[in-house]
Amino acid sequence: MRVHVRRHGVLSGEGHEAECIVSAIKVTPRPDGPSVYARYSVHNVSKTLPEGDYQLFVSGETIPVRFHGGRWLARGL
Repeated sequence: MRVHVRRHGVLSGEGHEAECIVSAIKVTPRPDGPSVYARYSVHNVSKTLPEGDYQLFVSGETIPVRFHGGRWLARGL
């Protein structure tokens, strides 16, 4: 089963930290199995951040991301 969800997240890096909203797809392959999240998208960052490398903390996961050209991109995945 796939469900679109929104979660609170925190971005940290380049000497900064900011809260954000993260949209993702929650995937549960089996009804009795664990869920995983995919296709993260960062929105509504609480303050302006400089371009660079960050860690996104959301739903108990740490995801390496890069802010470049006004967009949040996954890195190292």
